[in-house]
Amino acid sequence: MGIFVVKYYDTRNGVIDFDEIEAESEEEIITEILRYKKNLVLLDIRQRGKLRGLFLTFQRINLKELEDFCFHVGKSIEIGIDIVQAIDDFAEHASSQKMRYLLKKIVQDLENGTSFSNSIKKYRDFPRNLVAMTEVSEMTGTLSQTLIEYADYIRWLLKLRASIKKALTYPIIVVIVMSITISVMLFWVLPKILEVFNSLKLPEMPLPTKILIYVTNHKIIFVYFILTIIATLFTIKILVWWREDFRYLRDKYILNLPIFGRLIFLNHLVENLKTIRDMYRTGSSLVKGIELICKELEQNLYIRERFDEIYRSINNGYSLSEAFQRSGIFSKLILRTITIGESTGKLDESLQRAIEVYEEEIRNTLERLTTMIEPALQVILGGILGLVAAGVLMPIYEIITNLGG
Repeated sequence: MGIFVVKYYDTRNGVIDFDEIEAESEEEIITEILRYKKNLVLLDIRQRGKLRGLFLTFQRINLKELEDFCFHVGKSIEIGIDIVQAIDDFAEHASSQKMRYLLKKIVQDLENGTSFSNSIKKYRDFPRNLVAMTEVSEMTGTLSQTLIEYADYIRWLLKLRASIKKALTYPIIVVIVMSITISVMLFWVLPKILEVFNSLKLPEMPLPTKILIYVTNHKIIFVYFILTIIATLFTIKILVWWREDFRYLRDKYILNLPIFGRLIFLNHLVENLKTIRDMYRTGSSLVKGIELICKELEQNLYIRERFDEIYRSINNGYSLSEAFQRSGIFSKLILRTITIGESTGKLDESLQRAIEVYEEEIRNTLERLTTMIEPALQVILGGILGLVAAGVLMPIYEIITNLGG
């Protein structure tokens, strides 16, 4: 099986275009075009290079492009445009080669009678919750609404990631600048300055200068310390990849980190609640949505274990609120909200309110994180620079004082 680049003239549109087709041979492509694409005049067929094909295999479509695709197709279907035409139109302007390739394959599947959900199911590039939601919405006739809502979900996810990135950008830059500054001072600047001080044979060095001399003379210890940290992290990564129990411990430990752990935990909960809500709105059962989280979506093993417990509880006859309570990961406010939704028949609205509560906590946590990290880094950086300044200037001051005396 190979991938061929096909150049053709479209008599219907009057344009020359290219396409990438996966086939056993050139003869198979010619047969397919003659049978199903009678409006196309074949101009050239070339098999794509193996290196380029390998690059396309590992390339992934980005979330922004997936959001645009879902919104475009959803809106097109909503106003009455055929889904094949909508996907074909988007494929012409898709920015990534991988997206164009996938959409061309989906169009071919749809023209051959395959449903949209079964077509995107064949490609791991499309999220499993999107596949599950489209399967249900095709049966209920709400595909356009589902795609638009999924575009909103991706937009929220991108906005959340941008907020986290914005909150961490300044601290990361400060840490990098601090590390470079300390390295330059330790390995190049301080040794030359302290060498001069030692040659002067001062009777007593000030304490900051003694500290700088000790750190400079033992700087290799810091190098070993950094290498040990790198080796430890690499070992943990290997163990996590090799043993699932190590991965479970890693995932559980991450959730217990100060501030960051809570932020990661809330992010996972919101994404899972959105999946349950969206699946419920499309007409699917709660069990199917939670099963999808357990088997496909949730990557944190500790949280997956909690949702496995929720899944078993619901299968054993417990309500959603009771199952949430038994898992032990939801607050009392969320449990009461879900209980009210179940009793009033407005569970999707209750799930939405629960999501909004957690989203507000995420925003507050990010603000608190930014408020705490920036001053702390400034104090640390100021302390280091102050120590260096004092260690260098105090001996100079003593020298000038002795000369004056």
